[in-house]
Amino acid sequence: MDPFIAKWLLSLLVGIVWVAVATTIAERVSGKLGGLIVGLPSTAVVSLLFIGLTQGVPAAMTAAVIMPYSSGLYCTFFLTYLWLTKKSFSVGLIFSLIIWLLFASLAAAFPVRDIYLSAFVWLVLVTLSIVYAVKKLPINHQLIPAKIVKTPL
Repeated sequence: MDPFIAKWLLSLLVGIVWVAVATTIAERVSGKLGGLIVGLPSTAVVSLLFIGLTQGVPAAMTAAVIMPYSSGLYCTFFLTYLWLTKKSFSVGLIFSLIIWLLFASLAAAFPVRDIYLSAFVWLVLVTLSIVYAVKKLPINHQLIPAKIVKTPL
C-alpha cells in the first residue's frame, strides 16, 4: 500500500475514534464539561501531525499559522446560521454558507502569515461571537435535557 494512503487512512481512523470518544464522554458528563471536551482543538493537533507526516514539517507549520485564523472566521458562519435560522432552516443554512464563502475568499485573498496575528483574529472573533450568542440569542431551554440544565460544571 502506498505510504501516503496508509497515513491518510490512519488519520481518518484517528479522527473518527476521537470524535466517537469525545461525544461519548460528553454525553455522560455535565453540559459545560461536555462542551469543553468536544470543543478541544485535539482534532487540530491530529491534523497537524498527519499533515507533517504526509506533506512535511513546512506544510504543517504553514497550517499551524492558518488554523486559528480560519477557526475564528468560522464564527461568522455559526453566528449567521444562529441568527437567520430563526426565520427558517434553509434561509439560515444558505446565507451562512454565503457568508462562509465570502470570508473564506477574503482569507484566501489576504492570507495571514503571522501566528500572533492569527491568534489575535481568532481571539477577537471568538470573543465577539460568544458575547453576541450569550447576550442576544434566546435559548429555548425546553430543547435542552433537564440533566444538562441542572448539572453544575
